[in-house]
Amino acid sequence: MNFRRFLSKLISPGASAGGQSGSEHPTDAGPEHQDGASTEDDRGDSQDDRGITDLIAALDDAIRLNPQDAVAHFRRGVAYRSLCQLDRALQDLNEAIRIDPILAPAYYHRGDVYAVAGQMEAAIQNYDISIDLYPKYAPAYADRGSAHDDLGEYQQAVEDFTEAICLDPTSAETFYDRAVSYSRQGQFDRSIPDYDEAIRLDLTYTMAYGNRGAAYASLGEYQRAVENLDEAIRLDDRYPLAYANRALANAQLGNDDRIEQDLEKAVDLGFDRSTLGEGIQAIKDAR
Repeated sequence: MNFRRFLSKLISPGASAGGQSGSEHPTDAGPEHQDGASTEDDRGDSQDDRGITDLIAALDDAIRLNPQDAVAHFRRGVAYRSLCQLDRALQDLNEAIRIDPILAPAYYHRGDVYAVAGQMEAAIQNYDISIDLYPKYAPAYADRGSAHDDLGEYQQAVEDFTEAICLDPTSAETFYDRAVSYSRQGQFDRSIPDYDEAIRLDLTYTMAYGNRGAAYASLGEYQRAVENLDEAIRLDDRYPLAYANRALANAQLGNDDRIEQDLEKAVDLGFDRSTLGEGIQAIKDAR
């Protein structure tokens, strides 16, 4: 059984996640914060939502007084983005750029809106302009890298993540994302050191442990795979891919007594029984 081929069906190492879950880079402190705009996306906290709504109301008043205030439009666009009101966010960011065509943060956040909407080509175009105007802002490179990765342009993604790391070597998410892009190209020997660094920077980075385990398994290092998947499950006991991959790795090691429990847990969490069961059986048949 080709573990690497089967692994590609099971695990989605491209899920970009800070810590335990998520699909975007956090918007780190940078030029767009110069006017105090909130860029947190914490819709689960109603108090934060009320604060953002109050901010929007204040910016409504500012824009009524001065419709040509590019910064007010920008800040309101970012606030709408925080509430996932993408159409309104785009309208304000477009207006901010019309008024001030060299407002680099507006292009960056417009790129973010397009990325969330799944329009990766448009996102990249905006990240390009943001970087041209402000070439030292690491998140713009990181998010452009994520957009390239989503388009299957993995080497371009690696180049952008590398630039982001040069500008900010403290971001666990960017090391993780570069590792994912390496893994997608089958370059597991390069991905593992990046997963190592992501974990060094964030010891609770569940998906980094999970994907490092998958990378070790792809290299035939099944015991190290199991150890990493153990840690991923310790951090998040509802991580179905970790259970699935641990079952596969234990099948490779001949630890048949440890397989069934992980298979059942993966299935309970939504994993397809027939797909996983066929993979385990194929491994056993090939032993």
